[in-house]
Amino acid sequence: MIQTKTFQKKMKKKGLWQSVEPLIGQSSGADIPEKTFVELLDGTLSLKDRLAVMEELGCGKTNQEKHKAFYQKYADKTLKERVALMDEIDSPHKAPTVLHDDNTLSVFWSYGETDHFTCVCSCKMIQDIKKSDSLPESSTYCACCAGNIKALWQTALGVKLQLKKVVSSALISGGKKRCEFLFDVTV
Repeated sequence: MIQTKTFQKKMKKKGLWQSVEPLIGQSSGADIPEKTFVELLDGTLSLKDRLAVMEELGCGKTNQEKHKAFYQKYADKTLKERVALMDEIDSPHKAPTVLHDDNTLSVFWSYGETDHFTCVCSCKMIQDIKKSDSLPESSTYCACCAGNIKALWQTALGVKLQLKKVVSSALISGGKKRCEFLFDVTV
């Protein structure tokens, strides 16, 4: 469930409240099931705003000590060098990362191998979807997971990231593609 009071505080803090206030108004202030919330987002907001809202909901933004330590150790390195060293972080949140020449960053985050990828998300909504026979068509779901990796990678790399696109998703592709999140990088 999306807890509307907590959600409202987060969205106001990020300057997104005006975009989502009409959606919350439709719920009469009651908590909203995630699936209903995503459908409302998809039906009313631009892609940029949907991604911004969902990445703010991303879980796992705590326990960044190892990522902070990594940045402190390599703060004198270039961004490209830090990206190349990221496997050194002793964390379950390891994800192959590529820094592109256009100052974007691809983060690949899923379990498995070719044609048998699995979503890493442990959110109850995603777990329920995994058990069902129908796969979601919307990448809006996956932006929440991107918010998780964004928080960790910003800390480790010492940059600001903005989710640009969910390029591919293990969840939506039924395991045929691994998750790839594309971020704009601001140094």
